[in-house]
Amino acid sequence: MSSYQLRVPADKPVLTPIAGGPSESTESVDGLPDRPPSPATEFASEGPAWRAQAADLAAWALEKVIVRTDAFVAYRSLPAERARAIQLMTIHAPLNSEQLVRHFAGTEGEDRIAVHVVGPIAETCKVTIVDIDAHGPDDDPRTNWAFARVVARRASHRGVPTLVLDSNGAGGYHIWVLHPSPIACADSYRFGKWLVHDWAEHGLRKEPESLPKSPALSGKRYGQAIRLPGRHHVRPHWTAVWDGETADPIVGFRRGAAAVAAILGTRSRPDRAPTSPLVPLEFVRPVGRQVLTERTWIVDPTDLARDAVLARGALRHLGEAYYEDYDKWLRVGMALRQLDDQGLALWHEWSAQSRRYRPEDLDSKWMTFDTATDALPGRPDRLIRLPSLFAWAAQHGWKRPTGRRPPSRRGLRRCWSIEVKL
Repeated sequence: MSSYQLRVPADKPVLTPIAGGPSESTESVDGLPDRPPSPATEFASEGPAWRAQAADLAAWALEKVIVRTDAFVAYRSLPAERARAIQLMTIHAPLNSEQLVRHFAGTEGEDRIAVHVVGPIAETCKVTIVDIDAHGPDDDPRTNWAFARVVARRASHRGVPTLVLDSNGAGGYHIWVLHPSPIACADSYRFGKWLVHDWAEHGLRKEPESLPKSPALSGKRYGQAIRLPGRHHVRPHWTAVWDGETADPIVGFRRGAAAVAAILGTRSRPDRAPTSPLVPLEFVRPVGRQVLTERTWIVDPTDLARDAVLARGALRHLGEAYYEDYDKWLRVGMALRQLDDQGLALWHEWSAQSRRYRPEDLDSKWMTFDTATDALPGRPDRLIRLPSLFAWAAQHGWKRPTGRRPPSRRGLRRCWSIEVKL
């Protein structure tokens, strides 16, 4: 199992690499900070408070955040010559209190944990999270900080306990909204979208991610994950918690024992019940099913084998111009995601023609695809699905075999979108 030590029996966990991060969820590790991390002395002084209350923090996470314990995400160090220092691995083994305590104690780098935000059966969430990135010189920490306060106030005014976390010491912020009781994934998704709906008006370069990233689970039904508060997996930084009042980010964050106390303080019930509905009615309108046209081709999950045969034929017409072009290669994978495991096998088979083919990279990317949200650049209304693959192949001479009926519409999942009034 190489240098990665999970500290559970070696014959139990199965590791599956995923790309980037839990929407993930987690920060990129290859950007330059916009401001220096905490001084070494401050960093060292914060650790004892986290270690002293690691057990209480583990109990807090189980009560207030975690909705599934059959799998979680761990951080794995990569060789120094790799472009990224960290790889995220889905651990198919029970998540227990001991592992959570090790995470919050922060003694070893590979004890860091991220948890999935959507439950696998009822598809409910205990938290809604907004991730405002600061991964490079184009992200302005001051703009991020101003919008983080806007989002926090917006959530707090709905009567929901809210934490603003300095996630990386470099101008990135996580806003955690902790629901008093689990809510439907679709409701949490819409709430997150509403929280950030006016991001462009506040000067952000791109829309912040909100978790969950889609209204329902799809594919292998894991969804996105978020790193728990605590010691950062790369930077010399412990999570700091905003005091809720001070506008100056340098002095407005609680650290060490005060940060831990602020997190544990959310275990108490809120002073008032959350506003119902969470999203103001004047801002959101549910749209039941996608509008279908005569040419829409929807996969029937009862006949994936037939559609996999069609996809294999179509892929033969997508040559080097596709599998050697990263963006096109990625979109082909997004389209094949609708075929689940058969689509993954086809993507491997087709991608193996490329001189840059690396099976582990392909597996990592596969786990980040989401058929409910993956869309063409600049066209969020144009989802990348199997019909996209057939259309690209048709441009290069592929013709659908005659005598085969188009896939049924029965496989169309219920989707929701929001309409924002500006």
